[in-house]
Amino acid sequence: MVGVSAGGAAGVLTSVIIAGQSAWRGEQPPRLRLDASPSFLTPGWDPLQPKCDFYNASFRYESGLCSHFSIARMSTTVQGEALSRAMDCATAHETDCVLSPEVGLSVPAVFVYSEVSGLQMLIAPKLLPLADDPRPAPMEVQLPSSGRRTGMQLLLNSSVNVEYLEGGTREIKQSLFFDSAAHCVQLLRLAFSDECWSQVD
Repeated sequence: MVGVSAGGAAGVLTSVIIAGQSAWRGEQPPRLRLDASPSFLTPGWDPLQPKCDFYNASFRYESGLCSHFSIARMSTTVQGEALSRAMDCATAHETDCVLSPEVGLSVPAVFVYSEVSGLQMLIAPKLLPLADDPRPAPMEVQLPSSGRRTGMQLLLNSSVNVEYLEGGTREIKQSLFFDSAAHCVQLLRLAFSDECWSQVD
């Protein structure tokens, strides 16, 4: 999760890459291998005591179900369960940004809040060019579960233009996202390995 610390697609992507290199001091971060089970979701979820495994930006996710084939096979039932889990985490920890691995889903997706739609699921979001030049600002990763700052700072833009598969509809959409939602999408792009994105972009 991201909290403010202070005050073209290529530009957005470059800023995310720079952010990662800066956060990891130019070194390759550790990798965490996600479960590639065909069931998509880890078992044993308790909505009364949700185990929200919040991302701290000290590593990158790899493997999992990073492919168009896997995404196409993910049923609307699985997507609905993932969204329900994300709602559990958002409610329990008062956050409007949840990444898919935080709720046990191995497909790259993000859950962001919209005043119109409520919490919505963006599957495999791809960054597209912006009309204005991106102006990244330093953001600090903070864990909603404890409020603890991780010490990891990222350079993120306050707006992004995103193409994504909308959870529950299987429709490909394109939208502008701002502030917390924009930060959340960029955090997801940073959280999953480059190899994953090369297979789904």
